[in-house]
Order: sequence, then structure tokens, then C-alpha cells
Amino acid sequence: MTEKDKEAARKRTPSSSPPCYTMEKQERGYYVVLQVDTISPFSYDFKTSNEDDCIALKKVMEEFRFQASSVDTNPRNPSSQRMTTTISHFIEDFKNCAEDGDEKECAVVVVMSSGNGKNIYGSDGEPVDIQKKIIDPVSETEILKDKPKIFIFVTRPRCSTTTMSDSSPQDEDLEIVGEQKKDVLILWTTMEGDKLCGDKLCHDQVKPNWFQTLMSVFADYAHEKSAKEMLDMMDTWAACKGSPSAKKVFPSICTFNEKELYFNPGHIKLS
Repeated sequence: MTEKDKEAARKRTPSSSPPCYTMEKQERGYYVVLQVDTISPFSYDFKTSNEDDCIALKKVMEEFRFQASSVDTNPRNPSSQRMTTTISHFIEDFKNCAEDGDEKECAVVVVMSSGNGKNIYGSDGEPVDIQKKIIDPVSETEILKDKPKIFIFVTRPRCSTTTMSDSSPQDEDLEIVGEQKKDVLILWTTMEGDKLCGDKLCHDQVKPNWFQTLMSVFADYAHEKSAKEMLDMMDTWAACKGSPSAKKVFPSICTFNEKELYFNPGHIKLS
């Protein structure tokens, strides 16, 4: 961090303000994307929406100085088992860097698939326990202690007219996970009103969608606003776009951060 960056941070965070997470390294940390494009044996195809969201995510993560986890640990359309092994490899990236004397400052996990608030689904249609298999392993990693861990679940809705077996993803039990773990931020980005038309996703009928709007807000304001301030902006956006007949309250934000989080302190906004 340059002296100019440090001075900008000091002006933003007077002594009476909550402390801030450290974001000073040239490479902040790693991010990983679990991108499920299709779910077998159901006719769910999220590829187009996923790719659009991934483009927006990659642009922002690179500007924020986050590295993608190694290619071998970023499988496209992973099965439920591959999703859990990917998280294990992701954690190893942080451990390996620490062993080399280069501890990272933040971890970001993005999951794009169908889900019901407790489980997320692999391409094989099998559920993955979000708390036990994704959030807990990362948040309980010793090398990430006292550092922000961010989980973004871009959950794709299902078609109510599609015939599904008892083992298929369902809309039941939509209690959002998120045990009170220190230094954890959890975002659920789907709003009620997103639907499948036949077998095609109409998630982007409101353009830009919540996730892409979130990335735009990060890109435009991360040089001067905290994560909390930017998420407050997203709450306002969601209130304007949400369905008055919503049965599920989305998007959902669960944050247990004890410090202010500035992704990109003192840096210019994306061009």
C-alpha cells in the first residue's frame, strides 16, 4: 500500500470508527468459483447466466488484486464430490502460501448452482451441505483466522412446471444457513420473481441482475466505501426490484464481520 493509500484509509477511518481488516498486500487473496451449468438428470441449463456473472466477477476480482485459485481446482460443472474436493484444494492454496511466507488477507468463495438455502447441488443432482462442506472448512481454517471470509451463493431457481423426482432440488426448507462465525460474510443473491420458463432460465429478466449490479457497485465504489456501505446500497436496489408477492426473502445478507472491510482502499475505480 502506498503512502497515498494509507493516508486515504486514515481519513476514512477515524479513531472512533471500528477497526478495519488489513488489505495491504499486492495480492489480497484467492477466490474460487464453483460453477454448475447443468444438473443431471433435470433439464436445468444455467450456462449463459453463469458465464455472464463470471465475466463480471473476474473483472472485479482482478482489480481488487485477488488471484483465481489454480486451474485444476476450478472445475466447470462440478459434481457434488468435486465441489467438496475443490474447497479442500482452495484451502491448501492459502496454506501453501503461508508456508512460503506469504499469508493472504482474504478468501472469496462463489457458488453458482441451484439450491434451497441449506444445500447447493452439483451437476450430478446430489446435494452439498453448505454449512458443513463449504462454509465451515474455509471459516475454520487456522491460517484464515481473524481474516474476512466471503461466501456468495448465486442460487438459480427451479421451474415449478418441471416434473422432478423426490431426489431433485426442491424449494422447501428455505431457512438460510449461516451460523455466527467470526469474520464471515454470506450473500445469497437470488430474488423471488426469478423463474424458469420451460427449461430456460429467466433469471436475467431484470437487467442487470442482482449479482452483476453488485459487481458494478463494487467496481464503482470500493475505492471509497466499505463492504457494509456497498451492501446497504444493494439493499436499496433490491427493495426497488423485489416482488411484492415474494414468498422467499432474497437477496439475503448474513454478516458477522467485527471490523470494517474495504476491498480496495485508496485505489481508483474501474474504467
